[in-house]
Amino acid sequence: MPTLTFATGFENRIAADCPGTATATTAQLWESIAGTPAVVAGSRPGGRGDWVLEISAAAATAENVTWVQPAATQRVVLSFWFRILNLPTGGDFRIWSTSTTAGGQILLVTTAGVLVAEPAGNAGDRQTGPTLEVGRWYLLEVDSNTSGTQHSMAWRVDGVAQNTATTTDSPGAQDQGNHRFGTTATTHTNAVTAQYDDVVVSFTGADYPLGPHTVVGYLPNSDVDITQVGAGAFVDAGGTAISGGNPAWDNLVTPWDTAATLRVEQTANAAAGYIEVGFADATGTRDPVAVSAIGVFRADSTTACNVEARVNDGGTVDNWTGLFDPSESTNVNRWKMYAVRPNGGTAWTLAALNALTVRFGFSADAAPDPWVVGFMFEAAYVTVPSAPPGLLDPYRRSVLIRS
Repeated sequence: MPTLTFATGFENRIAADCPGTATATTAQLWESIAGTPAVVAGSRPGGRGDWVLEISAAAATAENVTWVQPAATQRVVLSFWFRILNLPTGGDFRIWSTSTTAGGQILLVTTAGVLVAEPAGNAGDRQTGPTLEVGRWYLLEVDSNTSGTQHSMAWRVDGVAQNTATTTDSPGAQDQGNHRFGTTATTHTNAVTAQYDDVVVSFTGADYPLGPHTVVGYLPNSDVDITQVGAGAFVDAGGTAISGGNPAWDNLVTPWDTAATLRVEQTANAAAGYIEVGFADATGTRDPVAVSAIGVFRADSTTACNVEARVNDGGTVDNWTGLFDPSESTNVNRWKMYAVRPNGGTAWTLAALNALTVRFGFSADAAPDPWVVGFMFEAAYVTVPSAPPGLLDPYRRSVLIRS
């Protein structure tokens, strides 16, 4: 079973910078944003989610989301689904990259639509893959290795191994830094749009190839119990006390309400006071291989205050956000990956996922009121396609049926 360090199906709908002076970059879903990427309604054929990341870069403009590595690494193994909606003109369009002092490990699309692996940012060491069809989803898998004298990229497209790209010079072992989806290049002279879904990442070389995954989101819902503990005062946006009969996220339509009309406020200091909320149950028969916890916070004003969130795994409580200051007038996003369960470090099961709850509150400084705007889990599952990935494309499937 792989040990994942990152997984998202973009069901969290977050494609914005993460403000907050007390928010460490390793606790953010995205460390930085270039341009105006968006999470839009849609899904790849065979996927279980409802949202995809869309990078729509204007001509000669960089647009990307960047995830900062939680620890130094010289090995990045990943799997993700991708499609390009139009080809670049004038220059290449970068799909994915990690940064190194040697120039970075890069996957890109040329003006002819050819998918290319470029180690150490060296165009002379490129290895070319298939020519992409505009609008078709592809499964890309990469083993980006910068641990030796020469840097390399082993890669597969739709399960088919491509020629490994290896540097001809000797840049030496280097850490891979920021991990980006979207382009940092500005050489394309037209607007280019690309979409991504179901991304999983490991730092373990033996995990390559990761194979296809799907990542599913789970939200609090109106069927779960809400428990208030301690002396904390918790109310909804209308000032009504929170209880099992008044869950603030009842009939929640979106994971996060950016207008903050759906929220829970802690109105009084109570370091031991918290709300505990459950989540909609997972379905299916496969056990998840990793689970991400994601929370969104705000406050009444930019004056300092504090709040905390904890994952409760059958009695084992992990303080996954720590006590932090969300004194922002816009959303502060906090994220943490669980490759194994907090309860004993064992592998995830559906039963364990369904038993997870989140506790939040714990404020010793509730003036101004800290707001909790939303929580969700994203769980990654290994998928076993019933047909080659290309056959999952609706157009190709219909052509095959007609023939």
